[in-house]
Amino acid sequence: YALDRLRADGVVAARARHAQWAGVFAEHAAIGLSSPGESDWENRLTDSIDELRAAHAWLVGRDADASLRLVSALRPYALWRGQSEVFRWADVAVASAAAADSPLLPHALFAAETGAWQRGDVEGATAAATATVEAALRREPRATRCAFEARADVALLVGDLGSAATWYEEASTLACADGDLLQATWDLGSGALAMAYAGDAGGAADLIADV
Repeated sequence: YALDRLRADGVVAARARHAQWAGVFAEHAAIGLSSPGESDWENRLTDSIDELRAAHAWLVGRDADASLRLVSALRPYALWRGQSEVFRWADVAVASAAAADSPLLPHALFAAETGAWQRGDVEGATAAATATVEAALRREPRATRCAFEARADVALLVGDLGSAATWYEEASTLACADGDLLQATWDLGSGALAMAYAGDAGGAADLIADV
């Protein structure tokens, strides 16, 4: 019955409406994950993963902006909840939309970079971080903090601990300016981790003293 109704109303139109819903839902969820309702939003996202997967598959190759929007919004969920599949969606989305002049591209590249370093893929993370920086400079100056964090992630991965700490601090400052206190705290913690790995326990303690 459902398929008959879809055929009557238009499958393409229905899939487009579904994908639009998924993008809005993912953006609301990204905000919700940094709120007191975090647990509820996590459950809603996990329960909706099949819907989000279907929306991603539909959007790639059809609507570059919407596909980039979806994977960018899902990055916090993928990072904090270990949803590595979502980072693969980011890989696909940025590959499909690489030529698109979209302000969302650096944010999606940042998601792809995050997935690469989490997999221990140094080459992939480096390439994605470089692309994030280039895309931010060309398309979206407001994505500068993504560029700093992407560079910091790679620096930490390869053992360039001084650069990692510096760039994480820069990213944290920009996140604070944007009002994203959760991301700012994450960046400070990452910077402190880099300093601790470098043997500067005092500097690490000072960095996070006011968190």
